[in-house]
Amino acid sequence: MFGVAILADYGVSSGLKSLECPMSATAKITQKRLCELLHYDLDTGFFTTKISRRGAARVGERVGTYTTRDGWIDRLDGKVYPMHNLAWLYVYGEWPTKQLLKLDGDSKNLAIKNLALPGEAIRGELTQERLKEVLSYDSESGVFIWKVRPAKNVDIGSVAGRKEPNGHRYISVDGVDYTGQRLAWLYEYGRFPDRALRFLDGNQQNLAIANLALPEHDARTPEGRRAYEREYRQTHFEVVRSQGLRKDFGISQGVYDFLFKRQNGVCAICKNPETATRDGKVKWLAVDHCHTSMRIRGLLCAACNTGIGQMLDDAARLRAAADYVEKDHAIEIDGEPVYIVKKGTA
Repeated sequence: MFGVAILADYGVSSGLKSLECPMSATAKITQKRLCELLHYDLDTGFFTTKISRRGAARVGERVGTYTTRDGWIDRLDGKVYPMHNLAWLYVYGEWPTKQLLKLDGDSKNLAIKNLALPGEAIRGELTQERLKEVLSYDSESGVFIWKVRPAKNVDIGSVAGRKEPNGHRYISVDGVDYTGQRLAWLYEYGRFPDRALRFLDGNQQNLAIANLALPEHDARTPEGRRAYEREYRQTHFEVVRSQGLRKDFGISQGVYDFLFKRQNGVCAICKNPETATRDGKVKWLAVDHCHTSMRIRGLLCAACNTGIGQMLDDAARLRAAADYVEKDHAIEIDGEPVYIVKKGTA
């Protein structure tokens, strides 16, 4: 927030009620010309006239017209100006580069300490008190409503926020963007959440406080990330699987389903369904492909997929292995076959 420390750079102390304008030229009306026509009170934000103008106030009288859309405006040298911009020009010698914020939410308060550029209102992290000054929040519906006008095209009483491509709702407070769920948490509990919030119903637009929860695991630590990833894979299995198919093989879930149905849900080699498990669940058949042409050949069970992989996809070696398995290799010593004897057996 701009206060005494910054104003002191312009020759203003906390006890002064006005400011002698330094000379500086800008586009439109200049600071010099503004100071010739009007006097500005830093604490009240009131402008009074120094020169009698036809049809306007007399010397020493307050000037300006208030409109709900533009705030205070005044006509100077035949042009109409927003008076919060005139206040900025009067004090700082330049036109504001962005739409000015009214820090207390009162569009009628033109005191210089109440004006700031977005992103330059140095106030530390957004507080619950400040949030409640500018927004109301319905904890049941999750809807934020503006209590002030944050911009010319936004009215008091309108719903706050915009939906971004990532699915989250963003609300800009004092020139800084926040996700709606973080603001809801701050509004209710007086602090920002220390980790990404979960939407219990999966709907990122549902900002009702009952729909928001901290994840069980803290993803900021290695252990927490691993636990979170395991939980995510279990609760979003279909999403993770579809992403994995795209990433590893460049195919969609629909292509996989087509292959699975064509093979009647069994391995293309052994003609048996998958029996291997992961985390207590039967695994899906693996996507098999030629490592030379990169063409997908079919779906295999874990055993067959591992087997041909260990044989380096070498057809000659695989045929030799088949011949080896089919051949009687019984080893005899002194005419007696040799058997495996497991521990604990006679």
